Amino acid sequence: MRVIIDVDLEFLEQGIRLVDDQLDRLKHEARGSPDPDAYGDYDRMEYATGLGFVICQQYLSARAMAYGLTKGEALRAGPVHRAGVHIAVAVNDAANYWKHSPEWGTGPFDPRAQATRERLESLEVDLGDSYPMSVVLSTLLSPLPPRFGRLLPFLERWSDAVHEVGSTK
Repeated sequence: MRVIIDVDLEFLEQGIRLVDDQLDRLKHEARGSPDPDAYGDYDRMEYATGLGFVICQQYLSARAMAYGLTKGEALRAGPVHRAGVHIAVAVNDAANYWKHSPEWGTGPFDPRAQATRERLESLEVDLGDSYPMSVVLSTLLSPLPPRFGRLLPFLERWSDAVHEVGSTK
């Protein structure tokens, strides 16, 4: 059996550890706040969650290229959420939504933006909610706690599946 060397995994692990530590700290601060919404605690958590999705997206892109696949081919591999969306697609869409939704405005949306929105909404995420990235993470991991470290095993299984697809190409 061939051993897969995944140098990007170490960077992913370090990045998500930073994000999860920040989310834990912010959650603790929010618990002690008289009004975590008004004081911006939840906004900071949403920002950290969006950043976590971007860190994961970087991993998806790097591994797809390492296996000689287009990102589109690679995203359609690996674990599928119970809503029928590939976990990698949902992670990529969440990162894109967080990065680009301010420039998309309120619509009409270009086809790529619309497709991203529809896939996230298929997870029963209300993109009009104040904290959609937090809801995406919770939805992907439910009933597990919403932390990126809990997403890591799914991304590792995705990487193994992408390796299989790439080796048959």
